[in-house]
Amino acid sequence: MNQNPYLKQYQQKYQQNYVESASREDLFLMLFNSLLKYISKMKQAMIDKKPADVQNNSTKAIKILEEFLNTLDDSANPELAENLRKIYHYNIKLLLDGNIKKDVSLIDESFEMLSGFRDVWKQAIEAYKNKEASLYAQSKDENDEEQFDKYEIKSENIEDDSEEQEPQSQQEYEVENANE
Repeated sequence: MNQNPYLKQYQQKYQQNYVESASREDLFLMLFNSLLKYISKMKQAMIDKKPADVQNNSTKAIKILEEFLNTLDDSANPELAENLRKIYHYNIKLLLDGNIKKDVSLIDESFEMLSGFRDVWKQAIEAYKNKEASLYAQSKDENDEEQFDKYEIKSENIEDDSEEQEPQSQQEYEVENANE
């Protein structure tokens, strides 16, 4: 069944906008989800004995892992970066060995490890976003309080001014100043 070309074009544009407007954290999770999708497809292709599909999905999964390796920042936390590097390299090895040996258990091991890893990242990102949102709300509340306090001070000044003496008429002013 042919898909409507306009619908396909709309879906592509939607996907492009979604990716372009996503935060760094959301992009990371999208890549991780794609990684797991390719590993899953690799396994299914291996079961179905489709070597070209196994190779294609293996290559895509490994490219994502290599991208993760290339974007590690040793300056932020060298120990964490080194541990992540070891995990990514180990999973590349699992995928390559699984492909060469046609061993689905190696593919499963990689999938299980990385899906658990993705879940941890997802929780960490959600916690970070919640903390960020909480800090924003707190700073907004503090800012609102400051604005309210400024308004109260201005209101008090206006009320104080009204309690002062009424302005003098021109005659009273001239009489008062003539005596000086």
